[in-house]
This record gives sequence, C-alpha cells and structure tokens, in this order.
Amino acid sequence: MANHKNDDKSFITNVRLLKMTGLYQVLNPVKSEGSTTLWGCNIYQLAHILVTPLHVIIVIFCVIGFIAWTNDFNQRLNCCMLLVGAINTLLNAIRVGQKSDVIWKCFEIMRDDFLSYNYSKTDIVNDYKRKTVMITNIYSIAFCLILIIWLGNPVFITDFTVKNADGDLVTYRNSVINVLPYPFKIDLYNKLFPIIYIIEAVIFTQSVIGFIIFDSVLIIFCWSIIAHLKTIASAYSSLGYEKIENESVTLIEKFKTIISDHTKVISVMKDFFYTIRPIIVAQIGIAACILVCATYAYIASYFNGMPIMSATSMKYLSTAMFSVLRLFLLTKICGLVDNEVNSMNFSLYSCNWLDQDLSFQKLVLLSMTMNSVNMKTIMITPMKNVDLKIFTSVLHMAYSIISVLLKKKLSEQN
Repeated sequence: MANHKNDDKSFITNVRLLKMTGLYQVLNPVKSEGSTTLWGCNIYQLAHILVTPLHVIIVIFCVIGFIAWTNDFNQRLNCCMLLVGAINTLLNAIRVGQKSDVIWKCFEIMRDDFLSYNYSKTDIVNDYKRKTVMITNIYSIAFCLILIIWLGNPVFITDFTVKNADGDLVTYRNSVINVLPYPFKIDLYNKLFPIIYIIEAVIFTQSVIGFIIFDSVLIIFCWSIIAHLKTIASAYSSLGYEKIENESVTLIEKFKTIISDHTKVISVMKDFFYTIRPIIVAQIGIAACILVCATYAYIASYFNGMPIMSATSMKYLSTAMFSVLRLFLLTKICGLVDNEVNSMNFSLYSCNWLDQDLSFQKLVLLSMTMNSVNMKTIMITPMKNVDLKIFTSVLHMAYSIISVLLKKKLSEQN
C-alpha cells in the first residue's frame, strides 16, 4: 500500500475517510507527500499523542466523581458511562500504537488487485467497493450528528443540577459531558467554564472520531475479506466447467494459483483478527455498558419530569440507539466473515472435480481439509464466535439490568 499512496481508486475502501480521520497518516510509517509536520513529527501522530493524556484526566475525574457523588445516582451513572468510554479510547490507542506495523501491512488486502488469479470476477470487488464507501460515509455522518447533539446540548440546557455529599442540590453550568464539576466550587467552575467546555469538547470529539475510525476500519477490512473470499469461491466453483484460454496452463496450475490467493487472504485475516480481537471483545462490553447507562438515564429523566424530546433526553436517547447499532455492527460483520469462511468448502465441492483425474481430486480433498482447520475467525470465548447470538444475549442482559434499576427507582419514589 505504501507504493500506491496516491492511487485511492485501487482500494476496496473509503481512503478519503481514513485520511480525513487521520488514521492513514498515523499508521503510515513513511511520511506522506505534502503531509504537515511539527517538531519533526507528522501532525496527526502528534495530535494522537497529545490528546491521550486528556483521556487519562477524564478517567481520574470519573473515578473521583463516582466516589464523590454518593447521593446522586444519575451523576454516578454518567461518570460510569464516560469512564468506560475514556478507557475504550485509551485501550484502542495503546493497541493501535503497539500493532501499527501489523495493521498497516494488513491494509494491502484492501487493494482490488490483491488477488493474482487472472480469471477472477471483478464485479464482486467493485460492488463491495461501492457498498463500503456508501456505508462508511452514512455511518460517519450519523456519528457526527451525535457529536453535534452533545456539543450543542449546553446551548439549550444551561443548568446542570447534582446532589452533593451533604444531599443538597447544587447547580453548575451545563457542559458537554459534565464530568469536571467535582472538586471545583461553583464560582470557580463558572469562571473556568469556557476552558472546561473546550477541554470536554475536544475530548468528546476525539472519542467520537475514535469510534468512527474503529468501526469504519472493521467494516472496510471485513468487507474486503468477504469480497476476496467471494471472488475466490466463484473461481473455485467454476473449476473444470469453463474453458481455459491459455492451453499451456493446466487445471491443477490454475487451482494452485487460486489456493495461493486463498492462503494470502486467510493469512491477512488471521493477522487482522488476532490484532483487533482484544479491542472487539472490549468494544462489546463497553457498548453494552454505555447502552445500559444511556437507556436508564433517558428513562429516569422522563420520570423526573424531563420532556422526552428535550436536548438532554435526545442526548441520552441517541447514545443508546447508536450503542445498539454498534453492537449489531460488531457482531453482524464478524458473523458475515465467519459465514463466508465456512462456505468455502461448499464452493470447492461445487467444482467439476469428480470428472478430473486422481491428482486433482486429491488436491481438492486436501484443500477442503485445510479449510476446515482455518474455519475459526474471531472468538469471544474458546467456544463462542462473535455473531448475532452475542448481540441478542447482550440486549437481553441490558434489558434485565435496566428493569432492575427502574424498579428500584420507582420503589424509592413511592
């Protein structure tokens, strides 16, 4: 990929989006042409390094707030939601920093000329290229709408009320994530509000960009893998049925070329899933936690007299909805790759192998055996794949937790 920096159209991906979010520049070990540098470092890499300490500050304040606001359950819930979000960003930054070389190497699979087999169908790759660009753009715009809702919330709701340790109601100026009031006194907090708002806005914006980057990369990688596997499956199933244009190329040589392409795809897939497996497992847990917190905060706000279409309510509702969307995306896209990997043997079986000689039949059976060994994609436990079953399990668990919390709140009000 480093040799084709300016050839964006040759990728099954939304390269423009990767460059806009800065991931392309952060991962690229070679300084891109025309890239802005500061103190000898790529400006995107420098921003990635400088924003990280801000998330450490958020983690510290969330922990302090969770301990301090003992009399305000909603604020403790808000601190919990923001804490897992900040930890998620830090974990992603650490993992990407550790495995940047592996991730950059895996980017090569995004090229539409990744396969060397000359008889492959190009319409499959082109179709997935269009889908990838469209879906990632829509997904990014949706996340940007959430960002606007959170950043604009303080404009419509100016007061933020919490109960202090003495049980008294204290009103602060409403900010983006409202995690910094403690231990500031009200007067000092209000004087520093413009600075606090900017800090929280920068942190939340960087977190949203992090979600966009990870989810977009997951979509791009998985659909690149699926596109190439479908192309290989089509080549497998046509073996023995179509006429070979170059008579000097035997059917076995043709088969070995396809196997070589298949091996390259599986190798990249293993490297990619091994690299992001800890992130995906953490993402599922964090998305579930944010779903519970945001949903409960939305319903609790309604019980406290907050209109369901108010700025604060919409902030929590949009967060809960996109937590569900992210959970669905994470499990669905991994399940699609798993299904495609498992279907490769059927494609092999569909070729005209019964009418071929014994050496070709042995090669087909050997390939089926090797495919069976490589059927595992990404596992959340030694016995569970990441698929839609995980999605339904998480939703059921979230529903149970929210029901218990709401029953407790209603009993306290009565």
